[in-house]
Amino acid sequence: MADLGDTFMTALGIDPVDTFLGALGLDEDDQADGEQQGDTAPEPYDLDAGLKEEAALSAWKRRVDARYKQVRERNRRALVVLERTAAGRTYTPAVDGVKIGTVTLKGKSRAVVVKDPAVFARWVAVNFPSECALSVDLGTVDDPVGLVDWINTRPDAPVVAAITREVRAAFRTKVLGSLNDSVTTTLTWNADKTTGEVRTLDVAGVEVVDVPEDDRVHQIAFDKKHGGEDAAAAYFEGRGLDALTPGAEDTPGA
Repeated sequence: MADLGDTFMTALGIDPVDTFLGALGLDEDDQADGEQQGDTAPEPYDLDAGLKEEAALSAWKRRVDARYKQVRERNRRALVVLERTAAGRTYTPAVDGVKIGTVTLKGKSRAVVVKDPAVFARWVAVNFPSECALSVDLGTVDDPVGLVDWINTRPDAPVVAAITREVRAAFRTKVLGSLNDSVTTTLTWNADKTTGEVRTLDVAGVEVVDVPEDDRVHQIAFDKKHGGEDAAAAYFEGRGLDALTPGAEDTPGA
């Protein structure tokens, strides 16, 4: 089929633009109006309001953080006091009958710590030699103990050698964990799983100490599956912004 083109259509007295617009049910005035109006323009963003909202949230966040620290410190002190008279250290607060989850006071009032790292390392080297790496100031050698003994027997030795013992971190953590389970300095473990032999050893270099109250912490674990977090948030409903403001009762000297 031949392309007649605009020239041929004009010669016949046909306006190609009118023909096209007519097919669309529009005239030239409609097209002009459409070009001027276009799609409805979105409302311009209110930057002033947006910045004020951001500033307000920032200001309230600081207030909420301060209030959170105050309330958390009061609760920590109360939990430590309650621990002295109650056997348990886990609590399950509820809001309108819905348990928010568990609140647990972590750690214990007494703990086993390494008091003398050098003595503890020597104890490990004697009883669990594979858990303690030996080295000397001169560098790692095949027989560090033999080297040190040899150097120190020489009257003309230019140095006084010493053994450095380093307990493997995982083993140290394991021993302290076992001791703290019962808050004791006596280590009990299964020496032979086949025979069931159980051995005990007094651990050197460690001691039981009182844990400072300020070092105790508590942890809140929400029961999200049963709406615990939403229930906790609902506790503030109807209380207004004052509930998020630092309280005068926590101000030093108040």
